[in-house]
Amino acid sequence: MNTSIIQTLPELLPSNIIIQMTLENLMIFADKLITENTKTTIAIQDSSPKPSELLTSKETMKILGIGKTTLWRWKKNYNLTILKKGKQVKYLRSEIESLFIQELKN
Repeated sequence: MNTSIIQTLPELLPSNIIIQMTLENLMIFADKLITENTKTTIAIQDSSPKPSELLTSKETMKILGIGKTTLWRWKKNYNLTILKKGKQVKYLRSEIESLFIQELKN
């Protein structure tokens, strides 16, 4: 079964249409959907930054030599990637180091 067709069905068909399928096809579709989502979840977990690659706001401000207001403005202007967990905000060390080098050149 081609799952890409199923994914585009909402765009192709009106919302009041009824689609019928056999239980076997439904089970195959569900299995493929679960498998694809599991692969995606594993890929995301594997590519997640390690704690040593993340900086707190204080560490970021210290490296860049800036205050809270400037960090907030740079976050918006430079589209910095932030990771939030509750109230904690973390920045990617690689982005901050690149920004630091860029600011040194200016």
